[in-house]
Amino acid sequence: MLSAPVINGEIKELYDLLQNDKPFMLARYNDGEFIAITNWDYIYNCSADKSCGNIDGSKYYLELGKVLRDAILSDENKILSNSKKYIFQSKLEHYKNYHNNKFNLNVDSLKNIKFNVPTIISDFTDTIYSNPLLFSNIIDNLNSKNLIVIGPNYLKKFKPLIVKKYIEIPLTDCFTFKDKIIQLITEEINNGEKLCFLFMASMTTNYIIEKMKNQVIDKHFMIDFGSAFDNFFSNKTFPHIRRRIYNEEFIKNNYPSNYWIE
Repeated sequence: MLSAPVINGEIKELYDLLQNDKPFMLARYNDGEFIAITNWDYIYNCSADKSCGNIDGSKYYLELGKVLRDAILSDENKILSNSKKYIFQSKLEHYKNYHNNKFNLNVDSLKNIKFNVPTIISDFTDTIYSNPLLFSNIIDNLNSKNLIVIGPNYLKKFKPLIVKKYIEIPLTDCFTFKDKIIQLITEEINNGEKLCFLFMASMTTNYIIEKMKNQVIDKHFMIDFGSAFDNFFSNKTFPHIRRRIYNEEFIKNNYPSNYWIE
């Protein structure tokens, strides 16, 4: 594995846990989760459960919002987070300023977001453009584990990942598949191996982490990777209808050739 500098203390802490094979759960709470928690879509200015959904096309269900809200208010989760077993990432202040200043959106609903658990600002996905060598190291580290990916079918095209098993989910609105995901993860856990579950399942990821934490704690990894791998897919074959943001030239110049998917 190549060596690389770590860009900040938060990412170093996550990286050290991963490298030292110390299981942890990482849940990322940002714009979609905020809308689900408050049940108010400040982008479309309507009740979240009446909204057309987030940028992935995933709807905001009341059950989803309640579980996510309870998770960030939980005293138990506060203890787990302080012990680095259940880590919460959020850029709440960034989203308040970004949507208000750039798009002149009314983000008053975000004032109702209260975290009882400690949060970090940075996570693995922040290294894609800031530290490509470190991101490559993270992939190498994940590949050294019994890796199970929970995500849409197109992710199978990302060849740098060495995956023990894929749990395939719908491309959009995967919350409707949540019970099946939990069932399939439980079956894998019951096999007795130490596993690393890597999620690309939108807001449903954090619902599942919260629901399964007691089965996972100290035994397995559960990592919310968001849409990190989307940065390596060309618009030519990318199946989403959502707006794509990536830097093709940067990816091609700073990563091995097999990282870019046309």
